Amino acid sequence: MRQPSPTPQALQSSWLRQNLADATCRLLFLGACLAQLADTVTTAMGLHTAGGYEANILMREAVVAPVRLGVLKLMLAVLLCTVVLLRLPMQRARIALLLALGLGMIAPVHNLIQLITGS
Repeated sequence: MRQPSPTPQALQSSWLRQNLADATCRLLFLGACLAQLADTVTTAMGLHTAGGYEANILMREAVVAPVRLGVLKLMLAVLLCTVVLLRLPMQRARIALLLALGLGMIAPVHNLIQLITGS
């Protein structure tokens, strides 16, 4: 006798459990969130140096309220990464989280280079 196929909710619950049990997924999740915090911190540091300005219109709020912006960015990163863990099987979740981490590290690295070189 053929068994019924699992419901989409059961699959998503299963994927979430598998992804949370995977150390790589957890580290990538944490890394993606920390990358957003690093971006906020390095942006705030750069803006408090003499002549610092924010070129990104969306991030100009960092001049006035860097903590509020950091919390907002962290919440969005957690939300996005949680959706990835819920909706994707482990291998695809790892790829998506690695992409989120890699893209999230571009701005902090760029900010650090600008802080070090003074440009």
